[in-house]
Amino acid sequence: MHDDGTFDTGSQLPQKPSTPYSNMKVFVTGPPGYVGAEVARLLLSQGHTVVGLARSDARAEGLRKAGIEPVIGELSQTNILANAAASADAVVHTAFFHHGDYEQATQMDIAAIKAMTDAMAGTNKPFIMSSGSGLLGDTGLLSVSEEFPVDPRECLTPPGTRVLTEREGLLCAGKGVRVMVLRLPPYVWGNGGSFFIPLHIQAARDKGKAFYILPGTQKQDGVHVEDLARVYVLALEKGSTGIYHTSTGDGYTARGIAEAVGANVGVPVEGISLEEALKHGIWPVWAAPIFSMNNRVSSAKAERELGWKYFKTDMLEDIASGSYAQKA
Repeated sequence: MHDDGTFDTGSQLPQKPSTPYSNMKVFVTGPPGYVGAEVARLLLSQGHTVVGLARSDARAEGLRKAGIEPVIGELSQTNILANAAASADAVVHTAFFHHGDYEQATQMDIAAIKAMTDAMAGTNKPFIMSSGSGLLGDTGLLSVSEEFPVDPRECLTPPGTRVLTEREGLLCAGKGVRVMVLRLPPYVWGNGGSFFIPLHIQAARDKGKAFYILPGTQKQDGVHVEDLARVYVLALEKGSTGIYHTSTGDGYTARGIAEAVGANVGVPVEGISLEEALKHGIWPVWAAPIFSMNNRVSSAKAERELGWKYFKTDMLEDIASGSYAQKA
């Protein structure tokens, strides 16, 4: 990473697809997960063969029922990952160990990325990995491009440690692998799933209020999980080595999200300071600072280079009275 926060991915890298992408064998890590499952479903619907990493026999059986060929193993078992990557036409890496020590999880992810890309060296096969726009920190109210510099101080925060995995992935492109990093916005939503939305809903149930961090006008982006899955598949077919943002670019205010959560749970809405949120444990200590900032990114590059179009933008309605209300 340069001093300005940008990455050097080398000058002799495979930049464009070199083989036709039909009836591929795609190794997907995290296929039981929220994003991985949607990507796997879309790949299967388009006639591809999907091989998926499963952590147990029970999960392997679930993958089989979904039409996915299971490989039983953990992210820490790099030999299993390498063998699966070597025998595939492409890899989609969506798994990340979100629980426990975040720094340890990051190092595990780096080792997994290195093992899989080592096994793919010299093939120009696509390797797609997931990251998040949270590593950019507070971007301000305007949507920023992939060229927006990463503040090195952000590497000390949980979302910022993904800078290290991005760097590893892009450096691995020098081995002759077409590495693409997809940065997901804070709110991947839809079909009753998500990472952050359940945190808000559970906090509202526990505290009897739907809180937001003042001033409440700060905005964060989102993308529906089905729209997001199409970015992964399009990147396999058309993407070049580098980073792609995947936001629909609408920007949802912190207060607007809280109001939707309040409508879902049936509780009032209240704004508090970040200090109060941390003091009273409204959300996990790592999450509260994220909810206090603007995080806006532009997906113009994905739209231009991949031909991506998104269709669903009604996240607040979905939280208030859609798929999240149905799961209440």
